[in-house]
Amino acid sequence: MNYLYYSIFTLFILLLNTPLISAQNINTVEFDAEINDTQIVNAELSSYLDNLNTTHIAWFKHTEDTRTLVYTTVSSEGSVSSTELKSYPNGRPIAPQITVDGNGGIHIVYIMKRDIDAGTKTGNYAIMYAGDGNGDGVFEHSQISTNPTDPDDNTESEFDAYVNGRPTITISEVGVVTVFFSTDSNSDNGYDNQLAKAELNGGSWDLSIQFNADDFVEGTFDIDEDFVAPTHEGNTRYLATIDISDYRPQFFRDESGSWSKTVLEEYSGIFNNSDIRLETDNEGDTYLMWMHETDDDDRFVYTKLDGDSYSDPVSVILEQNPAGNLFGYAIDKTTKEVHYFYNRSFNSNSYLITMDENGNSFETEIPDLGVVYGKRSLHANNGFISLVTGSESDQKIYITTGYPNEEGTSAEQEAAKPNQFSLNQNYPNPFNPSTVISYQIPKSSDVTLKVFDMLGREVAELVNGRKAAGNYETSFDASNLTSGMYIYRIKAGDFMETRKMMLIK
Repeated sequence: MNYLYYSIFTLFILLLNTPLISAQNINTVEFDAEINDTQIVNAELSSYLDNLNTTHIAWFKHTEDTRTLVYTTVSSEGSVSSTELKSYPNGRPIAPQITVDGNGGIHIVYIMKRDIDAGTKTGNYAIMYAGDGNGDGVFEHSQISTNPTDPDDNTESEFDAYVNGRPTITISEVGVVTVFFSTDSNSDNGYDNQLAKAELNGGSWDLSIQFNADDFVEGTFDIDEDFVAPTHEGNTRYLATIDISDYRPQFFRDESGSWSKTVLEEYSGIFNNSDIRLETDNEGDTYLMWMHETDDDDRFVYTKLDGDSYSDPVSVILEQNPAGNLFGYAIDKTTKEVHYFYNRSFNSNSYLITMDENGNSFETEIPDLGVVYGKRSLHANNGFISLVTGSESDQKIYITTGYPNEEGTSAEQEAAKPNQFSLNQNYPNPFNPSTVISYQIPKSSDVTLKVFDMLGREVAELVNGRKAAGNYETSFDASNLTSGMYIYRIKAGDFMETRKMMLIK
């Protein structure tokens, strides 16, 4: 009888996880932001989500002939605060990238076009930095690349910036600020299309060339997206690009200064653009994500990197093709959920799709965000999402935040949603060597489920992360433990419950 009950309960759980969920527990705030389109997609804004669910945004305000670098924070409750950092009356700053260090220090890197009418002269473009390393609101500004300060000066250097390559910035575990950018100087001198690395050292930048792309990379490409320094893999870094001659995604791995290249041959084809993204979660796992277009449909694709290899890519067909560049993607750094955002037309509602590690999907509909062509930044951590979009049509920046999987379930799921916290007796019990533990939570909560021996020593951690309201089960394998009594304890918000179980070998 118990076995029959358990089988029915297991089937119920499987059915519960199957439907697409329409989630609505999110909120959008907006603020006025004079922004315009530029020559680089995504050039107008960048964001970072910290562990307190504060969104940090770097963007450029446009007023008449002046463009100003602005730093804005948006709290999880929607409170907005902005600071203007540096103005350029005659220049054109573009492509900001922002990150925050462990002490709350703000670091921003961007491209500066000094004279709008100066064309592509060597002195006209430079990689710039604005940093608040002490977290005290006082920003220091410096130039990273070696481009001459005079736009008409054609003197060339190995570390001159290349305007079509977006710079990126990362902070190591020990606080080292690292910037990567691509260079473009005189090919006769061997400087053309190189990857440059800059590290902030005592207020100055140490520059080095990582590789010459003309020799290292097959096909035509742009170094125009994220370089990621995994938090738990020492000196390993990944770089992703698109070969825009054959349209193949490719990634590069840096192990202590030695670079290697991997091409995903099976995904040659057509891409909406060269938008490819890398993200590293809190455990040091790095994911490669991109939007892939076929003759029949558009697909969101992602894979997990492992050294120079990668897992079988997961390819998701979009319900409708995204309009232009109206899409973005992110990995939740804690839960490992995959999020992708897209807009089905230039002025309709947008949609955020969330997939957990079991492949269950949840859809969040987001009201009209204006025309958000090319201006979007998506991040997720511990179940909390932050989507930043900029609309040139109505001169606003929108920030959509919240826990998208908490509310708005279907009628069947709403009826089945538990109305109280509970921890069930494991089944089977006694067991050898594995058993199943199930629990229920009525609202989204941070959940831990741990196993202890009778002396109070922790022997296993089965769950540690934020969970949406629902019914859950997890397996416990005690193959490496001795026979005896064990206890398992759940903590979910203010709720805590403990039960016993018997291992008999």
